[in-house]
Amino acid sequence: MLGVTAFSQLFAQEKVVNRNDYTKVQQELEKWDPVRGPWLSSSLESMSNNQPIPDRTFPERFTPHQMLAMVPYETRSSVLSIANNARQNGQDQRFWSNITRYVSSPNCQYFSGRSYGDPHLVSFDGARNSFQTVGEFVLTKSSNGEMEVQTRQRPMNDDFSLNTAVAMNVAGDRVCLYARDYPDGNYSTPLRIDGRAVQLNASTYFLEHGGTIKKINNEYTVFWPSGESVVVQMRNSRSSGFMNVTVNVHDCSRGNYNGLLGNADGDTRNDYSGPGLSPRPVFASSGEADYLNRQRQAWMAREFAEVHRIQQMNSLFDYMAGRTTESYTDRSYPRVFRDFNDINRRQLERSRRVCEQRGIDPRDMQGCMYDNTFLGLEPSPRATVPDPVQGTVLRPVTGRVTNVNPTRPTPNPTPVRPTGTTARSGDDAVGRPGAATSPTSGSTTTAPREREQTSPRPVTTTPRPQPSVSTPRPVPTPRPTTRPTPRPAPKPVVKPAPRPTPKPAPKPTPVQRGGRR
Repeated sequence: MLGVTAFSQLFAQEKVVNRNDYTKVQQELEKWDPVRGPWLSSSLESMSNNQPIPDRTFPERFTPHQMLAMVPYETRSSVLSIANNARQNGQDQRFWSNITRYVSSPNCQYFSGRSYGDPHLVSFDGARNSFQTVGEFVLTKSSNGEMEVQTRQRPMNDDFSLNTAVAMNVAGDRVCLYARDYPDGNYSTPLRIDGRAVQLNASTYFLEHGGTIKKINNEYTVFWPSGESVVVQMRNSRSSGFMNVTVNVHDCSRGNYNGLLGNADGDTRNDYSGPGLSPRPVFASSGEADYLNRQRQAWMAREFAEVHRIQQMNSLFDYMAGRTTESYTDRSYPRVFRDFNDINRRQLERSRRVCEQRGIDPRDMQGCMYDNTFLGLEPSPRATVPDPVQGTVLRPVTGRVTNVNPTRPTPNPTPVRPTGTTARSGDDAVGRPGAATSPTSGSTTTAPREREQTSPRPVTTTPRPQPSVSTPRPVPTPRPTTRPTPRPAPKPVVKPAPRPTPKPAPKPTPVQRGGRR
């Protein structure tokens, strides 16, 4: 597939061999911790060169960014000083700039943006708007190419749409989640990593290039090795599944993002401007003419949407055979623009009470009331990202044990759709060539590239698969049990001795009321 190929080529760069002064970085980190330090220094070097990081040899399930947060401030300052000196001395600028950025990231704060409900957009800078369109869009993309988040919006009737899939570039690993329109025949898990289905348990899943994925109930949190994160909340509407997506990026990289969520520069006024965009129409306040609100919605759905639509060559999604990003594009949406003037006062007050009871932020109250009234969606407070390092105490590692993805056995060698699962309208039920339909839950204990060779082992959520291949012949033998009268013939054979006169037995039929005949 063209988009995936271009994605792979982007990160298939040759490793930059740069050992000048980097031994000093390794020594500083090893001085801090003789086991975690060497792993961290090797990981930073691999990240800077777009290479897979080494396996963890300690119990913590941290990304390099999270481990850096555990390093004392004095040690981080020494590493920063080494990196800055090397860069000023004319050594590899890109390499040392990356090291500086990674080591500085624990001191950064975060901008948070989201796309939720019938998608309402909250930009990194806090601007709020509805985005009722259909297609695949860039939610956000960093200028350094290490982070990108794309969303797929599917129609609901003629006037609404919902997020049904999200695709991410996590520092070189491609991670996708699907609420519907599965790209293959595996309906047991919504997660695909580099095109392969993966079923998560409660533990952390390690990505090749240093990111991690955590799952709690129906919420997936993806951590970048450089500190960014995405929270995907899997939800259900009246008719199908959808998702809310929250993105967190560094304020140290302010202004270096582009997409539906704006540029994260702290200024809401320029979140809807840029190349290819005409000046946005005047945004109406309460009491102004209704047509101004509809003008705003039309501009968002047409001009703003078109600038941020993805092209097939840049798509991060998986597709079933014969489908592309155009298969999920409909530029006629929304065919009807809805706003608060379409809601009567009683409905509005009821929705307000529901949203207030769920603790919705007053700034998101309108979006919550809108979704609850028109679509019956349950209120969705903004997702919070748990801090994995909070409360962690690093104890000395006495024995080095490789900490990798767990292996789970697969009971059935053939891909099986879970019992009782049926394809919903619009779902893809045919796997595309080359996409594993049901790989192992979690991962193997081998290196990630070896894992891809062994991962096509399928997973089924039913512990006992239906006997369809292994036992076809023995099944017909018990068939006579379905006939209405199989037992009268054996009766005289089984009970001839106890009763010398078995013939009168049928006489007491009037006494046996309600009994079996």
